[in-house]
Amino acid sequence: MHSKFPPPSLADLDRSSAAAFMALARIIQVAPITLFLGAGVSESAGLPVWSELLRRICTVFFVHWEWQLNNAKRAKSLVPPRELSIAFWESFSWTPFAQQSADRFIQGSPLVAAQQIKNCVRDIDWRYLVNKSLYYGPGGIIRSPLFEALARLCAEPNAIQAVVNTNYDSLFARYLHENDVPFSVIWAAECKCRVGSLPLYHPHGYVKLDGGPVAPIVLAEEDYLLHSNQPYYWPNITQLSLLSRSTCIFLGHSLTDPNLRRLLRTSRGASGPTHFALLPRSETASLEDQMSLALFDRDLASLGVRAIRFPRRHTGGDRYSRLSELVDLLVQIRNDPNSAWS
Repeated sequence: MHSKFPPPSLADLDRSSAAAFMALARIIQVAPITLFLGAGVSESAGLPVWSELLRRICTVFFVHWEWQLNNAKRAKSLVPPRELSIAFWESFSWTPFAQQSADRFIQGSPLVAAQQIKNCVRDIDWRYLVNKSLYYGPGGIIRSPLFEALARLCAEPNAIQAVVNTNYDSLFARYLHENDVPFSVIWAAECKCRVGSLPLYHPHGYVKLDGGPVAPIVLAEEDYLLHSNQPYYWPNITQLSLLSRSTCIFLGHSLTDPNLRRLLRTSRGASGPTHFALLPRSETASLEDQMSLALFDRDLASLGVRAIRFPRRHTGGDRYSRLSELVDLLVQIRNDPNSAWS
């Protein structure tokens, strides 16, 4: 019988977060759960979060427009570019004018900004722009200990029943392959999950690193409206089903997306499963920040989500290192319930 709480492995968590983590650990010992992966998970591999992805897209677009302003006839100078060149996607070609224009452009409504640019360019250039902005940023793709830990969790027998990856990238699939986890990528209603494989859902679209299917991408205003206004659209049905019948863990999510919150609220029932969100705690000790987080976590509780607040550790430049440790701890506790106390 353990008398001291929290256990040593969770000593840097507050009591509420430690209790939520132990509750999650007990659930994963007896029933498979669902992972919901957000932008923060892919950020651990060097990819941009949504706001940075949009900023990159806008910057490349304004580089093209600036070039057109300098080279086209005056009568056409204010016509937005229609065809994009492969010459301007690398960051060394980004001018101060283009970067400043992009920053100002997305300050209002990012969704509307994305829609306005999408309206201007050809579909093939839009996909090209998203691909290059996603995978070929200034820092490049790096090895992610968080992806490694999540793949190890998926490799545990009967631990994970599904993964919902709201990011566009295909990086996690590579880590699953490295850990010999059979999986099926599902990015459309027509995609089928192979027998005995882990379903890897991409409800917001799929952009494979080395080329692949032409999947719809949820990035602009009309894309989000499609998700919100069609309750029987396959991503909504899939996510509602998982939220209603399984315990879900949210990692790398801000949990502020209106559509996700709507799905959580819709799936919330009197006897529905409890979900968990691993979220960074405030790095400041200000009373205002603590009050804000307390309000946010109380709101999550009303949606059936228990917050597990962890400290950021900038180990070797990896600010997700503590999150990786907590994922690995779930694996350890699943195999040895007493490992949390060692």
